[in-house]
Amino acid sequence: MASQDWSPSGFTASRGQFQPGKLRAVLVANRGEIALRLLRAAKALDLKTVSVYTQTDEGAPHRAQADVSVLLDGKESDGKGYLDQQAIVDAARQHGAQAILPGYGFLSENAEFARLVERHGLVFAGPAPDTIEELGLKHRARQLAEAAGVPCVPGSGLLHSADEAVREAARIGYPVMLKASAGGGGLGLQICREAADVESAYEGVVRRARTLFGDADCFLEKYVERSHHIEIQIFGNGLGEVAHFGERECSIQRRHQKVVEEAPSPFVAANPGLREKMTSCATAFGRHARYRSAGTLEFLVDDDSARFYFLEVNTRLQVEHPVTEIVWDVDLVALMLQQADCQLQGRGGIPAEVLKALEQDDVPPRHAVEARVYCENALRDYQPSPGVLQSVRWEHDPRQHRVDGWVSTGTAVTPSYDPLLAKVIGFGKSRDDARNALSSLLERSDVYGPTNVDFLIAVLASDVFASGRTLTSFLQKDFRFQPAVLEVLEHGLSTSVQDLPGRPEIGHGLPVSGPMDPLSFRLANAIVGNDDTRTEALEITLQGPSLRFHTAAVVALTGAAMELWLDDVPQAMFTKILVPPQSVLRVGNLRGDGGYRAYLAIRHGLPHVPRYLGSKSTCASLGLGGHQGRDLRTGDVLRLAPLQGGGDEATFTLPQLLRPPLVSADTSRPTTVYCMRGPYDDDEYLTPAGRASIYQRPMTVSHNVARSGIRFTPDGEMQWARQDGGQGGSHPSNILEFPYSVGGLNWNGDTPVALGVDGPDLGGLLISSTTVSAEYRLGQLSPGLKIQWTPITFEGARELSRRQDAYIAQVLSAARADQSDIEPLSMHLSDQPDVSPILHQTALGDSVMTLRAAGDCCLLVELGEMRADIIVRAKVELMRRTLEKRPMAGVLYVDVNIRTLSIRFDPRLIQQRQLVERVVEVGAQLPSSLEAMEKLPCRTWHLPLCFGHPALGAAVDRYKATVRNKAVYLDQSAPGSDNRAYLAQCNGLDERVMEESLLTCPLWTVGIGFFLGTPILLSQDRRTRLRCQKYNPTRLSTPEGAFGWGGSMGAIYGVESPGGYQLVARTLPLWSTYGTAPGFKPDQPWLLSSFDSIQFHKVTVDEYDRSLASLKAGTWKWEVEDKLFDVVEQAQFEASIAEAANQYEAKQSEAIARSEKQERQMYEDWQHDQKQQQQQRQQQQSSSGHDTTAWDWERDPKAIKIKAAMNASVWKVVAQVDEQIKEGGPVVILEAMKTEIPCKADSDMVVKRVIVEPGSLVSTGDVVAVGLPL
Repeated sequence: MASQDWSPSGFTASRGQFQPGKLRAVLVANRGEIALRLLRAAKALDLKTVSVYTQTDEGAPHRAQADVSVLLDGKESDGKGYLDQQAIVDAARQHGAQAILPGYGFLSENAEFARLVERHGLVFAGPAPDTIEELGLKHRARQLAEAAGVPCVPGSGLLHSADEAVREAARIGYPVMLKASAGGGGLGLQICREAADVESAYEGVVRRARTLFGDADCFLEKYVERSHHIEIQIFGNGLGEVAHFGERECSIQRRHQKVVEEAPSPFVAANPGLREKMTSCATAFGRHARYRSAGTLEFLVDDDSARFYFLEVNTRLQVEHPVTEIVWDVDLVALMLQQADCQLQGRGGIPAEVLKALEQDDVPPRHAVEARVYCENALRDYQPSPGVLQSVRWEHDPRQHRVDGWVSTGTAVTPSYDPLLAKVIGFGKSRDDARNALSSLLERSDVYGPTNVDFLIAVLASDVFASGRTLTSFLQKDFRFQPAVLEVLEHGLSTSVQDLPGRPEIGHGLPVSGPMDPLSFRLANAIVGNDDTRTEALEITLQGPSLRFHTAAVVALTGAAMELWLDDVPQAMFTKILVPPQSVLRVGNLRGDGGYRAYLAIRHGLPHVPRYLGSKSTCASLGLGGHQGRDLRTGDVLRLAPLQGGGDEATFTLPQLLRPPLVSADTSRPTTVYCMRGPYDDDEYLTPAGRASIYQRPMTVSHNVARSGIRFTPDGEMQWARQDGGQGGSHPSNILEFPYSVGGLNWNGDTPVALGVDGPDLGGLLISSTTVSAEYRLGQLSPGLKIQWTPITFEGARELSRRQDAYIAQVLSAARADQSDIEPLSMHLSDQPDVSPILHQTALGDSVMTLRAAGDCCLLVELGEMRADIIVRAKVELMRRTLEKRPMAGVLYVDVNIRTLSIRFDPRLIQQRQLVERVVEVGAQLPSSLEAMEKLPCRTWHLPLCFGHPALGAAVDRYKATVRNKAVYLDQSAPGSDNRAYLAQCNGLDERVMEESLLTCPLWTVGIGFFLGTPILLSQDRRTRLRCQKYNPTRLSTPEGAFGWGGSMGAIYGVESPGGYQLVARTLPLWSTYGTAPGFKPDQPWLLSSFDSIQFHKVTVDEYDRSLASLKAGTWKWEVEDKLFDVVEQAQFEASIAEAANQYEAKQSEAIARSEKQERQMYEDWQHDQKQQQQQRQQQQSSSGHDTTAWDWERDPKAIKIKAAMNASVWKVVAQVDEQIKEGGPVVILEAMKTEIPCKADSDMVVKRVIVEPGSLVSTGDVVAVGLPL
């Protein structure tokens, strides 16, 4: 939820409401939480609302919640976007808005914008332009304050040089503040305590003032050391009448930016008469300036004397206005709109008597405290920290809480704008009530991302805040925040959060994920004493991270042998280690003793990492789960649970002889890897020689050992029993799409790949064998190792699992210092009988049902022959629905495809034999004839389809330029073209006819999976079924919503990703990662259900772009209708078109044969060209004397790498090549969220390479410059 109204009506208070007289429509010229706040007020008054947004805010809620939204082109750095004055005024006029609400920031205090608005006959809902201009210049505001009798801090006039600034500072007396006259929000301000400070700061303040505000003027003010920041809320009608709504205390600031605000001020309350003096001065100032609309006078109040001094006027609505609204029961935004309405009516402003009636002499018996929730990193001096908010849940009670926010689960906070996520307010009858309410809200809410929530909780809990005596120096002098976190100093090669069992129940293209080596993972948890050995831990590949623990922790590292240090002291693996606060744990390189991955467990795990669809496991390749959906990066911060008991229990080390056997690094001794035969290891698919090549000859692990799959090089060619794959494809390894199982040995042509935990869950490549679930060694395979697949029975697989469970239980008991023996884990099994993968086969009417083993956790059910048949698919669907009507304990997920049904199960809860019996029972219940089959309820989705979208052509052009430039499916003569011409040609069709075939006939969802809810689509009409080859090699990028065709099936890409299907058209993406788009749910991020159908309708590029924008904005309405699928009708239809379909398929086969022949020649030509180009490059290097031994800084141990601490843009390169930089000196300066972030030298160095350029974008951990030690 992005925000919460304090009142169900949309108003935030009972006072300030009115009935508009002439005002009918308003434009909100802002973004984020304040845009939503303004929109709610306008809607409460039944006004038409217009919002503006930029490309970065394409999916922002303020766009969706307005009646009309208008895109602003360009970036604010170029005066465009939210700073494009003319575009905003044009949007207001075009859509009938009579007034513009600016909020705060951007153009809210821009006098020229206010004048532009008024020149076009619109109302600027704020002060008059001349007022904004005068009060925006701090020196002029001081003059007006003095004229109104308001006390001012001693200061100077405008300064013209550093020398003058030094003289004036001496006259005023140190310390002083050097301030930009046009500044605000703490920007362009520097505290100086001596002349040297003034000299060094002057040029910087002038330069920053000119950059940020377009005005280089600056002046000096006396700096009051022990002070409060207290401000008075005023509201004027522009006719000379001004009311006040009390004070707010905003003393808790960091870098002059407010963090916590409250009303009323506890300091003012403790000093009788102070409130009256301050409000009198504020209203006198407002009357003197003939102030209009909402404004705030800020004062500095001396803690010792209670004297107050004028600071400045904020000629806009303040960020912290909610505390005033709550305490004084007045809706300030509604009041601003009432003022605008009066101006439209020609009345000048709100009548004086109406305005004064809102003012109260006595403070109401209420108190409110507000905290600003930012995306920032407390460990890096509170730098802005863009990232994904993986969980946003506010546990609020409207009777004591108010949340003004704009973010929800899945919001990506970018560096482009202010990092404010929400303002959370607690209120009650007393200050303690309000403070406790806010503390409770923050503690019970869940906002996972790089936020300051823990910091705010600590501030509210501090004794100083509880006493109400916080000064502006509180955070710098009286408060120390020590978060209970681990900080990633160096991220290593690949480190990710994993848990067990991952997501085996989800399917729909969601990988199971979890640890690649589950035994080592559980063992680490057992050693640290986690009762649940499936608790989340870190999986580390090849090279580990450096982690600073800011709180005490107990850890253990298991798995592949890696270097390990605690504060530079070597540590043993398989040992319970107590990590003191502020210590650094460093996991180094793999030691080469065999293995590939290690696991770092932490006592109590990582409790605050959110679960995504039931698991904390990371699938980095798809950007899901874990921390930020990716591997850990330098600068990441993960919260830890406090260590109970101090971790002072006895240490424990698992002896070497009791550690699980991993893999053999000796390539002459293959490592045994246990598997089960099947699903497709039988004589129909493999010859005896082919079977022997799997189980009797070792395979070599290739360089690709990813979490998605491990590729092998077999010892000899596979011998297949088929000549080709029939309708599945031209190669005998091809098969009609079916559900995959984790660990399946998947044959890509003659190359086998063992599917990993992050691999696809369906495809059209045969799986001969399936790794058993207890075979943890699969996750420890490294390139070059040899393995021997060894088939075992289901009972053998279960025996291995039981041994591992018993072993883990013994280690857990021993690690707790209990008296228990540990038996070494044996992975040896006596000779296993050869068991067929076919578990059962029976006739069902005119077809055969075959049950196949797919490992010890999956059962594959086939119906009929290897051909695409909608009627067979209907029978499979009926079986699925029958199974789900009577769930069985232990069945995790039932998946279906064109002719198969896959049942994923937990063998601890249900035996394979029981599952087989249940499926046979369900099969026997299928109707004996088509006439007896019930009509199947289903849905038809009507989707737009855009041919010729430029994004598709751009993806193909990138492929030509970067991967392969010569293929049968690539049109060399037409840059920007997609693959439609090829698809038509290889099916013997005209391109127009091919397009019509996709538009006229429904496409049925025969499977949902592969990755991220991808629907596998089959045409209902054989005469419109297309066939083609897939990209070879695959594409590196595919636009979201791309509609592709591969083999005999279509698919829709849910997200931007690599891909291999031919790019035909573009439709709407059918995946929403956090389920926030219209039609999706948080627990169902895919849109389609099994056996849904799709009916496309043609749209133009502009129409499509608008539809996609509407989906992202949250305003799209899906067109879907409920239907019944009649098997009898389908059979009759197929009989009626059989002759025409046969003729079509015969012509199609001839065209495909021609296309395949052409592709074979073009592939050979391309490979020849590649070899020639490589030879030419080598010759050029040789003839030019190119130094092939140039400095490889990435591998040079002496190289000093300066890295980006966050996602940002490069503002300035400070250092030059060969320049000497002292430790701590800036090398490159980044910019993000209006903040400069220097990348500093870690030690004295000479710069040798600058990797980045000004304006380029960098991510956390990217190297920006490299040097060598001095």
